Amino acid sequence: RNSAQSRGKPPVAGGASGAPLPVVPPAVPSRGTVVQSVTAQGSLAAQPGGVLTAPEGLTVSRVLVQVGQTVAEGDAVAELDEDSVSRALDEAKAEAAQLSAQLSELTATSAPDSGSVNAARLARDQAQENYNAADSSTAQEVAAAQSELDALQSELDSMKADPATTPEALTQQQGLVDAARTALETAQKTRDDTLRSLRQALDSANLSCSQAESAYAAASESARRTAQSNEAEAKSVRLSLETANERVAELEDILNAGCILKADAAGSVRTLDLTPGAETPSAIAQLTDASAGFVLTAALTEEQA
Repeated sequence: RNSAQSRGKPPVAGGASGAPLPVVPPAVPSRGTVVQSVTAQGSLAAQPGGVLTAPEGLTVSRVLVQVGQTVAEGDAVAELDEDSVSRALDEAKAEAAQLSAQLSELTATSAPDSGSVNAARLARDQAQENYNAADSSTAQEVAAAQSELDALQSELDSMKADPATTPEALTQQQGLVDAARTALETAQKTRDDTLRSLRQALDSANLSCSQAESAYAAASESARRTAQSNEAEAKSVRLSLETANERVAELEDILNAGCILKADAAGSVRTLDLTPGAETPSAIAQLTDASAGFVLTAALTEEQA
């Protein structure tokens, strides 16, 4: 047994040779900044900026800026050929006018003409009115004829019951009754014939009205579907018209400015795509913006990373 242990003292750590190891005091953790620096080659460039734009297809006469030059918004960038600007403006106006006419046609009210169905309804109502009037008037005529016959027949019956009535009087009264019966039959036949004819006219008017209403309903549904289809196309035409009007305004501004193309953004010209005698692209220059800071691009080895 170790003598130190036997005396109640704490044991001392020892190495392989039995020598005591050094005692390291504990450290208190804390926050800090670890700085690691490397040396590498790279390139420093300003942050990418905006893009200078122009109407496409205009002939460049002179380029007024160069790569590396700083431009402000509104600065002259290039001089354009006046004839090319005028032609482009005329074409843009023609396109805008065509699109405007197309949009008007697509958005025009396409409701079907209701004249035919209204006329058919009026004809039906008139036929119904004619039938009702004839029905009433002929019924009165038949009723009057029936009343006349009843009165004459009653008088004849009274005369037959009277012994004093002479045969001549009876014959005369019978003649009146027969004439009244004939008049009633004529009135009834006239009523039947008149109402039959007017009923046929009314049935024909009802059929024509029904056909006109069906045709109008079908035309209305067709117009509704056409309007829905036209609205989808009209949206596309509206967008095209807005673009055409914007091009017209832009070309008018250039023409009014003496065919000078002006910068529509500010920055340093990084790339330039303008050549005298050539046509303008939509993006004529790429700008950089030093005020937005710089970008450092460098390659590091695996050990440096």
